[in-house]
Amino acid sequence: MEPLCEYLIEKGHQVSVAFNGRQGLDWLTKSVFDLVFLDVNIPEVSGIDLLKKIKRTSLSAKVVIMTGYPLMKQSLVMNLGADSYLEKPFHFSQVDAILDNPDKLP
Repeated sequence: MEPLCEYLIEKGHQVSVAFNGRQGLDWLTKSVFDLVFLDVNIPEVSGIDLLKKIKRTSLSAKVVIMTGYPLMKQSLVMNLGADSYLEKPFHFSQVDAILDNPDKLP
């Protein structure tokens, strides 16, 4: 998580970090986000549950789900509403593609 945060900050983006699902839920009640990078495997509240919450409460936030389980892509993107998907490990060029055109996520 830290390399991604550092990279986004270096690129000039405002970054909020949640180290577990409960913190993520807390951030959602306090702030509005344009883009969320969300790991499936986070403690306390799963990334999948957090994705569902984001989609119910924040119509404008785009969610990029990150996982090391490539077989989950169809379920996460098509069935649960993630806007895009990054398979770990990923390259920052993939992050750049998302940041360059968030309205047309890959």
